[in-house]
Amino acid sequence: MADLCKHFRLPFAVIINKHDLNPDETTRIESYCHDRNYPVLARLPHDVIVTKAMVQGLVVTELSDGWFSQELRQAWTRIEELVGAGQ
Repeated sequence: MADLCKHFRLPFAVIINKHDLNPDETTRIESYCHDRNYPVLARLPHDVIVTKAMVQGLVVTELSDGWFSQELRQAWTRIEELVGAGQ
């Protein structure tokens, strides 16, 4: 996907989901991104709040203002900045 974005000169970035479940894989992904100059915007942990929000038909940020929601909001802000920078 990243190669396709680069080919068409589209902004892109990486968010590592459930980074805490497999630290070795997270390290591999981070190294891969670093070697290719791919920006990593966020590292989101596994959190039961995501499942709770899905069951209730809510967005995570509607259900909680905890750490996970704050990280998600920050990632969204970075995405907006990245997309704005590409225009």
